[in-house]
Amino acid sequence: MFIKRLEIYGFKSFPYKVSIPFSPGITAIVGPNGSGKSNILDAIRWVLGEQSPKKLRIKEFSDLIFSGNSERKIDFAEVKLFLNHEPPVWEAYKDFPEIVIARRFYRDGESEFFINQKPCRMKDIQFLFLDMGVNPQSYGIIEQGEISKFIEITPKERKTFLEDLAGVSRLKITEENTLKNLQKTEENLVRLKDIINEVKLQYEHLKKQAEEAKKYLSLREKLQTLLIKKNLYLLEVNQKEKEYIKKKIDELLLKKRALERETEKLEREEQEVYQEVLLSERKIKDLKTELQSKENYYREQKENLENLIKQERDLSYKLEKIKLKREHEKEKLNNLNQEAFSIKNTLEILRGKNERYSQELKKIKKEKEKNYKTFNERLKNFQNFEKEYLLIKKDEETLREKINFIEKECSRLRKEKKINKKVLQDILLNLKKFEEEKNSWNSLIKEKEENLKTLIYEQNKILEEKQNIYKKLEALTKEKQKFLTQLHSLKEKLALIEKILSKSSASKNLFIKNLNLPSLESYINLDAEEMFFIELVFKENLNAFVIEDLNLIKKLVKEDFKKNIILLWGKPEIIKNFSAIEKIDSLSDEVLTSYKTNPRFIYLLKERILLTPYGFIYFIRKKEKGIFSLKKEKEEILKNIKSSENLLKEINNREKDLKSKIERLENHLKEIEKKVKESNKELQNFQSQKERLEMSCIKLEERKRNLEEKIEEIEIKIKDLEKEKKELVGKIKNKSALIEKKKKEYELIKKEKNALEEKLRKLNKKIYSLEQEIVKLQAKEENLKNREFFIKESLKKINESLKHYDFNRETLLKEIDYVKNKIKDFNQKIKDISLELSNLKQSIENLLTLKEEKEKILKNLETKKRKIEKELKELDNKKHNLELNLLEKNLILNSVEKELKNLVGEEQITTKKEEKEKLDLKEIEKEIENTRNLLKQFSEVNLASIKEFELVSQRYNQLIKQKEDLELSIREFKKILQEIREISRERILKTLEEVNKKLEEVFSFVFKSGRALLVLSGDDPLSAGLELKVEMPHKRLKHINMLSGGEKALCALVILISFYLVKPGPFCILDEVDAFLDDKNSLEFIRLLKLIKKTSQIILITHNPHVMKEVDTLLGVTMEEKGISKVFILKKENFLNEYTNH
Repeated sequence: MFIKRLEIYGFKSFPYKVSIPFSPGITAIVGPNGSGKSNILDAIRWVLGEQSPKKLRIKEFSDLIFSGNSERKIDFAEVKLFLNHEPPVWEAYKDFPEIVIARRFYRDGESEFFINQKPCRMKDIQFLFLDMGVNPQSYGIIEQGEISKFIEITPKERKTFLEDLAGVSRLKITEENTLKNLQKTEENLVRLKDIINEVKLQYEHLKKQAEEAKKYLSLREKLQTLLIKKNLYLLEVNQKEKEYIKKKIDELLLKKRALERETEKLEREEQEVYQEVLLSERKIKDLKTELQSKENYYREQKENLENLIKQERDLSYKLEKIKLKREHEKEKLNNLNQEAFSIKNTLEILRGKNERYSQELKKIKKEKEKNYKTFNERLKNFQNFEKEYLLIKKDEETLREKINFIEKECSRLRKEKKINKKVLQDILLNLKKFEEEKNSWNSLIKEKEENLKTLIYEQNKILEEKQNIYKKLEALTKEKQKFLTQLHSLKEKLALIEKILSKSSASKNLFIKNLNLPSLESYINLDAEEMFFIELVFKENLNAFVIEDLNLIKKLVKEDFKKNIILLWGKPEIIKNFSAIEKIDSLSDEVLTSYKTNPRFIYLLKERILLTPYGFIYFIRKKEKGIFSLKKEKEEILKNIKSSENLLKEINNREKDLKSKIERLENHLKEIEKKVKESNKELQNFQSQKERLEMSCIKLEERKRNLEEKIEEIEIKIKDLEKEKKELVGKIKNKSALIEKKKKEYELIKKEKNALEEKLRKLNKKIYSLEQEIVKLQAKEENLKNREFFIKESLKKINESLKHYDFNRETLLKEIDYVKNKIKDFNQKIKDISLELSNLKQSIENLLTLKEEKEKILKNLETKKRKIEKELKELDNKKHNLELNLLEKNLILNSVEKELKNLVGEEQITTKKEEKEKLDLKEIEKEIENTRNLLKQFSEVNLASIKEFELVSQRYNQLIKQKEDLELSIREFKKILQEIREISRERILKTLEEVNKKLEEVFSFVFKSGRALLVLSGDDPLSAGLELKVEMPHKRLKHINMLSGGEKALCALVILISFYLVKPGPFCILDEVDAFLDDKNSLEFIRLLKLIKKTSQIILITHNPHVMKEVDTLLGVTMEEKGISKVFILKKENFLNEYTNH
């Protein structure tokens, strides 16, 4: 494979499309400096994927596009590389005999890449040439002045060329990609593990919940069937009792309706009177608003009047101002007229003077012309003689200067010799010092490396400790969240209880609250169970207030009492009876007979029935909490809140301690990191100092050699200069005799010339003074004319301003008249408004008296209404007792029906009622109790957990599969990385061995009895650098930088050729690499090129005729037009003949 041709368009100095052919052998590009030779190689670099503007010798990529000619604007730069692909190298393009690689860049910054006219990425082009040694960063393309850098670069930079040769570069990219993938998968695995841990907790928790939920559901179904049977039986019994109570309530309602009719009449009368009162109030309100608006209007009018008076004052002040300005302008006008008259007189005087001076000037100029002709004739004679005299004198001076220069040069050289000898001694001393310093730096570097290791160990320890604390913190936060949720639920419960309690307290009468009466609750001191029973029996009656004073009852009767209940005289008997509750296991005939003879409170534990001394029997199914039990529950909740808050405080303190520990550790870590950075910097400084020392040693040795050579040169120069001085002394003696003869003649001619010169100078002075006077007069005249013009303009402006002032004065007078008329109007308006205000105040007083009379009638109607309300209350109390009984029955029925609806549903209740069975209530209740006890054993059942468990189990299984896949891929990535590293190690070692073999052959071929060797500077071939060891014939080298420029270039070329011999690249591009080579070494360079000519195409830029003779094709580059390069093929023989003749 080789480059057939290169097509360039709009790239750098190639505005027109250029096709450059290349031969398979050696192609040389020649031409003068600055003609654009290197631009051809830049085009090849760029098309192969070069991205560095510095390497392409530009500031920005837009500089690649031709911009030399304003007439021809080019919007893009394009380079096409045509490659011969026979035999095929790339498997993907094996069917193509020719491959075209193209790159295009537009002014807007867009780039396009093509392989065989198909769009591609830059990466695709770079990957094609990656292992061939011809990518822009490899050894296959060497730019101008870069050849010796292979010797001077660092070992690690040098190793990159070996990696390119070994084909490790492609492996490196795959290694980087696999490392990135490995990191990503490891990160994903960490995230996945966290998710699995979270899901696992859910999975185990939901599994238990789902099992409990299934057991709970089966028991609940059993309980439902039993409750349906029991409730149907209770529904039938309570329905009969309800119908009897309804009849009694209807009788009471008839009496109540008659009383209500009377109250309705009274209310109608009351409403009529009340409406009249409201009407009068509305009228008063409207009048008051009208009064207020009138008053506001009155104030506004007054303010407007004041503003108008102010306006009048301002306008009169403005009028006075305008009068003053007008008078001032008139004065100005008179002054300007006087000035214009005086200017006319002065202008006439100046014109007369100007005519006189111009006549005088003409006379003097004529005289000057006559004298000037005679002076020119004399001057020519004098100049010819002066030239002869000065030339002789100059020769003498140059000879004397030469002698002085020689003397100075000799003294300077002697001084320089002494200085160089001193410098030599200093260099020898410095070399000794540098070697001592070098040893000390080595010891310091070792110490620093040990310190670094200890610091890194300490850093890792702290990181482990920090991770452990973070784990503890996570556990604490979970515990804290649990307590917070508990606290939140407790506070919500407390809020609900407080709401219920506040509603009950809100119903109390304010009057009773102020009396501070003892309530029935203050007499009760029972446990939670007994409290439930008392609330069940007495319900709202527990809110009653205990009263002993009869007078207090009379007061209460007068008040609107509504729902409050009162219990008379002392500690109630109810509570005494209630304090003794008999608790019996189950219902029997003996219990019923004893209850009939002695009615009392009996609680049957099994049946959950409460027998009361008042004949009421309560079936307890659901324990609905009352106010007193809620109060007790509130106390317990408050205790729990306090304890949980204390626990939270403890957790917060522990959390703070852990966070402070983390902070301390982080601070300590930062200090260690700082120390590590500092020690790293110090280490780098030490190493750089050591390297500098080594470099300075090399430089000193070079200087020593140069100084020794200089001293020898100086001694030879001194001898030559002393010989020259003797010859010059003899020449000076001959010249001095000639100079004395010519001197006398020269002085006579000079006197005549000076006299004429003086005359002319005086005439010139006179001419100059007259011209200056004329100029001054003209300037004065011009200034006066300008002033005259300015006065005329200003007179015009003043006349205009006077007209303007007159107009303003008239308008102001009109405005003042208008304002005065307005002030009169406003005074009249204010008088009218004050009359209206007095009338409104009188009408408001009349309405207020009428309102008071109607309010007295309202009070009389209210007293009548209260009497009827008392009678209604008595009826209401009787009705209320019956309604309570009815309500009790309705509640029982509703609760039974509700239970049935909840258990069966509304549609099936009627069908269930028809299916009546003979029941034993005791047996059913026993079964219900057992099932309830079993259900109570379940603390909290999450019924949704069954579905949730199914979803979580699916997710859990999927996550475990994903985890296994990720772990497998990590193992595979690690295995791939290991394989890549092993392969690259093997390749590097193998290629290094092959390169050293070829290097030994080629180096001895160029430098006889010389030796060169490439050695890895570390144990691991991947991380190690590549050192170059060179032994030159008849030369002891302490360091490789001691080589001369030509030797460095030739050494680098030897290494390059040995690389190409190990692995022949398709082409080798060299830009003026032979610049440092002399004739002898350039012949060696040709020999080296011939070694790889058969296997690789060579393209080079050269100025060397020896190299030009050996090439296959010569390409010439010129710049006929400015900034435009032209390429043409040269005939080798003709060009070489012209070049050698030139």
